[in-house]
Amino acid sequence: MTESNSRNAYLLTPLFYVLFIVFGGSVVGYLLSLGLDYSYEKLLSRSVLLLAAIGLLPLWRIYGLSAQSIGLSDWRSTPSLSVRCYTVAILAALPPMLFFNVIGFRVWDDRVVVLSAVFLFQCLIIFCSAWLVSIFEETLFRGVMFTSLRKHFKFFGAASITSVVYAMVHFLVSGELTYADPHWWTGLWVLRDAVGALLSAGGDWDSFLALALLGGIFCWLRETLGLWAAISMHSAFVFALRVYKDLTIRDIVHPYRDLVGDYDNFVGVLVAFWLLFGIVVIRLALRARPDK
Repeated sequence: MTESNSRNAYLLTPLFYVLFIVFGGSVVGYLLSLGLDYSYEKLLSRSVLLLAAIGLLPLWRIYGLSAQSIGLSDWRSTPSLSVRCYTVAILAALPPMLFFNVIGFRVWDDRVVVLSAVFLFQCLIIFCSAWLVSIFEETLFRGVMFTSLRKHFKFFGAASITSVVYAMVHFLVSGELTYADPHWWTGLWVLRDAVGALLSAGGDWDSFLALALLGGIFCWLRETLGLWAAISMHSAFVFALRVYKDLTIRDIVHPYRDLVGDYDNFVGVLVAFWLLFGIVVIRLALRARPDK
């Protein structure tokens, strides 16, 4: 295969992958809506996630990857590393959370009983779902995508492309869109509307920047410590944020409300600056480290 054909394959394969999960998800979501009493939007999103997960295996086969090459097979040798990364991520998430409480943007919800069986069970569900989401997203972005791009680009280029795409997909879903009378092709209209929602991401530049920076950190972890380090840190961030939101209530008219974005009312300017600070500290620490 010539270099030109190789590059074309790298460009066209993701397109076919997206078409597969969108068109297939549309058909599966429609079939499920005929027998299940759930909203079409929820069934479609679950169908798309299922097909995206199923499509990962042929996707990395096409790119000549394997579970070992993308880092998934290293989990047996990295339990202590995962624990350390998970702990570091929890500690790194605490400062912005505590800051929001100090300034009063978020206040503790008195209705939540922390030591109750209901809340602890909810935390267990969040913990498990955070791991599942992180394994899927990190396998797709830092595993398949970043590893494939790394064969053709230097770290900065591969990490930049991966992180921008990672940030973009968070704006593809709009909770304001509803489809009351779905058909097997409705998923294609959802994709059309999703592109329109993506084009509006410029209004959420602060959240977009923070997510892209976070994606860059995950790429660095994948490069230096392995995929499971990125998975562990990603899972910890998801877990910490979701539990924090369950424990607190936000003030939508707070004078410092602009410190967060509209994407999730947490990720925004403050988190972006905090991540930048962390990146600078890591860079300085690596430069100051004596050569072995």
